[in-house]
Amino acid sequence: MRDDIESERRRVRRAAVAIAAVCRERGKTAIPALILDLTTHGSRLTISHAPKVGSYVWLKLPQLEARYSRVAWVKGGVVGLAFEEPLHVAVLDKIAGRCGAGGHRASFTLS
Repeated sequence: MRDDIESERRRVRRAAVAIAAVCRERGKTAIPALILDLTTHGSRLTISHAPKVGSYVWLKLPQLEARYSRVAWVKGGVVGLAFEEPLHVAVLDKIAGRCGAGGHRASFTLS
């Protein structure tokens, strides 16, 4: 499985971003997260309470529907998520244009 993730990492464009988001496991409270990079197939983020590898979470990005995602790996407070349904490349391009390195940081608040 790790080889699949490594292979995916090389096949798709990875956009460096800084996006405040929220991550929630089923039946648990949403936790603020900071997305560090984003691809059409997943993301890398920091979070204070990392879910377990193999678990599923909802990742809510500003102005988008929540993405149902599998926790692919965890290293300290950094988590790799694999989206169940990929983002459209045009959506990724728009997000990267607004929130990419050198751009502004998108904000998101828990409500």
